[in-house]
Formats: sequence, structure tokens, C-alpha cells
Amino acid sequence: MRRFQFRLESLLRLRIDKEEAAEQALARAMGEWNRIQGQKSRQQALKEKYKSFQASSGEELLQKGLFLARLDQEIRTFDLELERREPELSSLRAAYTEARSQREGLQKLKENREAEHRDKAEKFEARLMDDFINNMDRIKAFRER
Repeated sequence: MRRFQFRLESLLRLRIDKEEAAEQALARAMGEWNRIQGQKSRQQALKEKYKSFQASSGEELLQKGLFLARLDQEIRTFDLELERREPELSSLRAAYTEARSQREGLQKLKENREAEHRDKAEKFEARLMDDFINNMDRIKAFRER
């Protein structure tokens, strides 16, 4: 019997490529989001560290206040950037999920068709073996006459 050939293989390859592209786009966006989140976390940690700093003079107190205000502004900027990127990230997640779902559906179809082909091939081989054995028995019986 012929080797199994999935007729939708080219479509499956396209779906795999689409899924990989969506996964890479999502990974890039998540990497950028995590980078910004990390910067925000570092600024928050720095702010907490300098909050407890005891100023010994008016000048140091003024510097501390200006520094903490700048850190607050940077943290707000990071928050706004994260909020701005969230819809894009959600969209990329949805695109990846859809691409994966499409690929998995086609992959499952291929697996089912391959299993059907394998079952047919096994039944065909079993029938051939039965026919061969029956023919051998007939030849043996004919020779014994």
C-alpha cells in the first residue's frame, strides 16, 4: 500500500509558520513589557531605599525631595507605558492563541487520517497474508492428490 500523504500538508505548514510568527511577535512584546516592568521595579526599590534616608541638612532634604519626585515621575511614566502596551499585548496573545488553535485542529486531522491509513494498511496486509496462506494450502492439497 502507498505511503501516507496528507493532502493538506502545505496548509499545515502555512499554519505552523503563522503560529511561529505569532509566537515570536508575542515573545518580543512580552520581552519589552518585562523590560519596562523591570525598570519600574528598580525605580520603586530605589524610591523605598531613599525614603528611609535621613537628611542631615536642609540641602540634603531638598535633594532627597527632588530625587524622590523624579523617581515618582519615572514610575508614573513606566506605568503609562505599560498601560499603553497592554492592548497590543492582549491582541498578540489572542492572535497567537488563534494561530495555535488553527494549527492544532489541522494537526489533529492529519493524525486521525494517518491512523485511518495505518488501519487500512494493516487490514490490507492481513488480507494479503490470509490469501497467501489459503493459496499455499490449496497448492499443498493439489500436490497431495
